[in-house]
Amino acid sequence: MDIKDLNKTQFLLVVFLVMLVTSAVTAIITIALFDQTTKSSFGGKIDRVVERTIEKIVPGATTTIVRIVKEIPAPVVNEGEIIAKAVDSSLPSLVQLQNKTDKGFEKIGTGVVVGEQLIATASRLLPANTQEVTVVFPKVTSQANVIYRDESGVAFLRMSATTTNLVPFMIDASSTSGIGQTSISLVLAENNTPDIVTGLILGTSELISNSTTTASTTQEVLRTSSVIERNVGGPVLNVQGNLIGIGISRGYALSIKSLKALIDKLK
Repeated sequence: MDIKDLNKTQFLLVVFLVMLVTSAVTAIITIALFDQTTKSSFGGKIDRVVERTIEKIVPGATTTIVRIVKEIPAPVVNEGEIIAKAVDSSLPSLVQLQNKTDKGFEKIGTGVVVGEQLIATASRLLPANTQEVTVVFPKVTSQANVIYRDESGVAFLRMSATTTNLVPFMIDASSTSGIGQTSISLVLAENNTPDIVTGLILGTSELISNSTTTASTTQEVLRTSSVIERNVGGPVLNVQGNLIGIGISRGYALSIKSLKALIDKLK
């Protein structure tokens, strides 16, 4: 129907309907903006909402169809909170290692509880010919015997007496992080607070041992920027809080896959 064919009453009716729809759209947008402003003034959390008004004119019809579309972005992930959560979950599985000297006890590093009464750390932290180490964890001090030093740079200690306070990491050989993903290395400082360094997984290398008494073995080593001198011997985690390695030297950690293989041999 052509607008010229409308009589005066029909024409006025069409104009009235268009004005009514326009007023309704204006009211909706005004209410939305007012609601957004109110939330901001009271300090409430505001999701960014984008409103778009879409008008569609149907040929031959006298009605304007109005549709309001709201787009709400995905929530922002705070990486700091994720790292803090990963570190907190690992703390019960960390112990301080001390060595007895003529002047008393001195801290030698951090140990990682990897099994029942079993602790792993870096071999380089243990003085040569050390057979026994003092293990310190919340409210308890006990002794552990050095039972194995591997060519990869990891040493294992077993508690001299059964201790129920130890909380082992879950050892899952499938836990890992891909190249370029975040790694978290930590040790216990003097006051038992975590000393945390974050970095990236830079790649993997193979370490081949050529023992004269056993067949040669190949172990996987992670290259990561989070392992530095002061946190060698401590755990390396991914952002989920899973153990993915043990720091053995600056920039390197024995992977969880190779660590698990050594643990299985000691059972």
